[in-house]
Amino acid sequence: MNQLLSGSAIPVLSCTIILCVFLMIYAAAAKRRSNWQHVLFMAMVINGALSALFDLIGSTPALFGDEISARDMQVIFVANMLYYSVHAMVPAIYARYIMHVFSLTANANLFWRFRFFFVLIVTEIVVFLNPFNQRLFTVDPSGEIRRGPMVALLYAEGVFYLLIALYTMLVFRKALRLRMLHAVAVYYFVVVIGSAIQLFYPALRSELFFQAIAFLGLFLTFEDDDTRYDEITGLYNKTAFRWDNIRLLNTKRNYYVINLKIRNLKFYARIMNTEGYMRLLQSIAEWMSRLRRGSDVYHFDDNYTMIIYKSTEEEIRQLIDIMKEMLEKAWYFDELEAHFRAFISVAKCPEDMKSVDSVFDLVEYETGSESEHVIIQYRESLAQVKREAAVERALRKAILNRSFQIYYQPIHNCETDRVCSAEALVRLFDDELGQVPPAEFIPIAEKSAMIVEIGDIIFEKVCRFIRDFHPTLAGIEYIEINISMAQFMFTGLVDRFDELIRTYGVKAGNINLEITESVASDSSESFMRAVRRLAGMGFTFSMDDYGTGYSNISSILNVEFKNIKMDKIFLTRALSDEASATVLKDTVKLIRHLNRNVLQEGVETREELSLVRESGCNLVQGFFFSQPLPEADFMEYIRSFNHVAAV
Repeated sequence: MNQLLSGSAIPVLSCTIILCVFLMIYAAAAKRRSNWQHVLFMAMVINGALSALFDLIGSTPALFGDEISARDMQVIFVANMLYYSVHAMVPAIYARYIMHVFSLTANANLFWRFRFFFVLIVTEIVVFLNPFNQRLFTVDPSGEIRRGPMVALLYAEGVFYLLIALYTMLVFRKALRLRMLHAVAVYYFVVVIGSAIQLFYPALRSELFFQAIAFLGLFLTFEDDDTRYDEITGLYNKTAFRWDNIRLLNTKRNYYVINLKIRNLKFYARIMNTEGYMRLLQSIAEWMSRLRRGSDVYHFDDNYTMIIYKSTEEEIRQLIDIMKEMLEKAWYFDELEAHFRAFISVAKCPEDMKSVDSVFDLVEYETGSESEHVIIQYRESLAQVKREAAVERALRKAILNRSFQIYYQPIHNCETDRVCSAEALVRLFDDELGQVPPAEFIPIAEKSAMIVEIGDIIFEKVCRFIRDFHPTLAGIEYIEINISMAQFMFTGLVDRFDELIRTYGVKAGNINLEITESVASDSSESFMRAVRRLAGMGFTFSMDDYGTGYSNISSILNVEFKNIKMDKIFLTRALSDEASATVLKDTVKLIRHLNRNVLQEGVETREELSLVRESGCNLVQGFFFSQPLPEADFMEYIRSFNHVAAV
């Protein structure tokens, strides 16, 4: 077969070389992080350029003048040898590249690599045996290249590796974003079109040019993806972390995730200028990148996260020890001496974390005292992470379904010996977790900002209860509802409460809003404006947990409180200590003198009730009278206690 180039093929191959060289230069300049995926891509492009160069030399006798010497024949022969050798590598490298994209090579051992490249090795042996048997090609005296029967092996080798890549893409397609799958599909389409054109017009050499165009598409999709990088540190970002975990979990790879959360990073953001703070972030990024060769490092929020593909439990612990030692030292930035408060957590995936959401639960979780320099959570302690994540999911489901239940704990008036009000207490019942204690789910709700939505649900359910059960007819003057600081920060709080009481036909005076002492101490204009508007609508207020904060009398005067709720700690100390009993009595006397009701919560025994009455408290709440009750049981209780007939 005549393999001399047509006049139009020389520009095609020249353009192929130029395009590949451009890609190599641009990829080297734009490369964010060195990794095997990038190395494989560069290898493909280099092979593409060399294939075009050797094809240009080996198939253009005119380059050697009118007469071809024996030396020229040798050059043509060697150029074709190198062309076939290099060109045969491209499909294998491409298949390996695709497998690396899907993280299928992360745990590959030497035997796996040998099996993968076995067909390529056989093909290369055939190529380099050609000088002895000339079964692949021959060069006649005119410089023409004539293909032999073993050329079919090269085509078979190319098809073999392309099928491996195609199979990988189809089986693990859910592990990649749609646009990346499209890019791989376009690669096949472009390569097939180029091969088809060359099949009918072999002297045109379109295959290599179309292959170079396909390389450009892969580069723009996989190698130059700005959405994967953090602009400040150059590390991978949150988007990359999510998709890398999706890919790894879908392909069932084994890997470790180590997360470093710097808890006081925002402090340094406040005290440093922008340039200095960016240098701080970059210094941490550089240090993390040097910790473990071959790992991927990510930065988002206050987290520096590593994915480690091949390691043992012992090596991971040694790495964490190195991190701990470094983080316990001072870091110096110009004249600033920084001391970090860090939380390090580790998990093995998919053994410990079987979903992307659970991996993010690990990253977002932190616990421990703020005063501790470095807190480490090893794999053995992941049960708490999983529990909190499960509770958070239960909260989100309950918010979506508005399925929280409201229980009511009666409040007893010592002067009238009647139940005069009740506190609305939220309860969470989940199909999987069962009943979740408020002491467990309330902090999680506050940390995740779901407390605002939960507060809205509680308020609406209390309004519905007042409308449907008419507790005022049984002697209930008002229902107390706890309001968090997060709700007060919500600018639409007042309008939302006004909307709900109008919707259910409830008087504002039938609801008393409980705010904690720490919230009441807030004298910000937005808080005070909301309180004034609510008071103007007819709502009244109670201060909750008095005695747990500064117990400053000025906090009582900030708001026109109807009730001051004494924390259980006052009562507990007064029972065992005479001085504490005196403090309790004097505090109650002072508050009563300010024309506020004093409500003692947590009363559980007759002894406690006697002390409370003796101290001058006029309202009492606690298990001595009743535990929190569902709506119907609460109505039955107050009718019985207050001797009121059912309506």
